[in-house]
Amino acid sequence: MLVSGGLNYRKDKADRTATELKTSQYWAGAKVYFTSTLFADYRFVYAISERKLPEQTIDNYSNTIVLGKSWSHWGGARVGYEYRVGDDFINRTKLNGLLANGWFKPTERWYFSGELSTRKSDVSDGVTLLGDENRTNHSLVGKYIYPNWGDISARWDGRIRKNDDLTSKVTYNVLSGELNLSRPKLGRLAVTYSYYTGSYRNESDVTSYEFADHVLAGHVYPVDYRNFTVDGGGTYYRSRRDQDIEKFSVDFGVSYRFRRIIGWRHATTSSTSMTSCS
Repeated sequence: MLVSGGLNYRKDKADRTATELKTSQYWAGAKVYFTSTLFADYRFVYAISERKLPEQTIDNYSNTIVLGKSWSHWGGARVGYEYRVGDDFINRTKLNGLLANGWFKPTERWYFSGELSTRKSDVSDGVTLLGDENRTNHSLVGKYIYPNWGDISARWDGRIRKNDDLTSKVTYNVLSGELNLSRPKLGRLAVTYSYYTGSYRNESDVTSYEFADHVLAGHVYPVDYRNFTVDGGGTYYRSRRDQDIEKFSVDFGVSYRFRRIIGWRHATTSSTSMTSCS
């Protein structure tokens, strides 16, 4: 069993306006292993902020508990529950969330992982600007490693944000791929392509917005030559649908690594040896 905890304290003060802000954050955690592959993890955070002129106090706390399980070296999974409360002593918001993620490695070359989280916030007291909200995030990752050459991976991220009080809904998705090539005598090449899509809809005023963005980036890292290191690359951005934007940027860098000064090294070593003998 592992137990930890701590305190962070911060104070800001402006002499001209006599405004003062103090923040204290307390945190604690515990991790219990039932077996070598089964564990439970609990974390608690409490923070309070106090401001003078004008006076206002805000506090919030969160509880998170996670149950995890691993299977040798080829997989693992975690599921958890999160509970948060935010309170400024006028408005009070509660958040409940479920968390889950897992990974799978069938061979030394293949790797897969996934993650899902849902959060629902409710305004139990008072009125906030956004009101009640529901959020969902998810992602999937696949990666293939080719020995002595590099790796290639694909990733998908998605987000959904829904607000019944505002009758609005936001969706956001990213599909990306990355290629890394590396050769000892040549250097390394990294290429990434990402496709972003999203939409916003508000049923109350019939407002909608959509976008589809393409981002292509590449970077080259040649091997060092006589202590010189150079690199260069570029990024191409293209946006479609409700906006029509095109951008292109390039960047490069040069660095030089100085060799170690042998005479200074000997002098330092001799001085250290004399000090040790005394």
